[in-house]
Parts: sequence; structure tokens; C-alpha cells
Amino acid sequence: MFLFFIFCNCFEVVYYKIVMVLSFPIMYYVYILESEKTRRYYVGSTSCLEDRIRRHNRGETKSIKRDIPWVLKYFESYLSSSEARAREKQIKSWKKRAMIEKLIGSAHSSRG
Repeated sequence: MFLFFIFCNCFEVVYYKIVMVLSFPIMYYVYILESEKTRRYYVGSTSCLEDRIRRHNRGETKSIKRDIPWVLKYFESYLSSSEARAREKQIKSWKKRAMIEKLIGSAHSSRG
């Protein structure tokens, strides 16, 4: 078993973690947030989902600051950032709100 340091800058805070090497892939996420205030949807991608949502809710994303608070409604996981960005772009290209709501609804119905 080997130990090594990983440099992580997910929340613009630099820190080190000691990690056991067990083939932990870095995951990339496409996510959909909904504003509790305006019911507007926001689609994004990141490798640090929890930190990204916190940043949105702290108002660190200027374009959506006025719509705080945001709630996670849906996410998908990918092994590469390029796949996640391509999916984000696809969802953002949808012109109808109903398509996003259908995607969110399909995730809820597949769980139950």
C-alpha cells in the first residue's frame, strides 16, 4: 500500500490530503440547480459538486447571485471532464423548460 499527496484546489482553498492509492477515479458532474426564490434552473459542471453548490449559494457566481438559494435537483457522474462539459452543453441547448423537468422527473421515478 502506497501513500502520496494529492494537490486539491476544489474550492480555491489549497490543501493536501493523504490518500491511499486504491484506484479512486476523479469524478466530474453535470448538475441542475433550482432557485427556491424564482424557480429558475441552472445547469453546470464541476469536479467538486458539494463545494460548487456552496459557492453558488454564497453568491460567488455573479450571474445567478440574485436567485439564491439554490437546491440540487439532479446530477450525473462522468469519468472525464470533456464528457461532463459535452453533456452540460447538450442540456443547456434545450430550449424548453419541460425537457429539463422531464430529465429531473425521470431520475426521481427511477429511484422509486
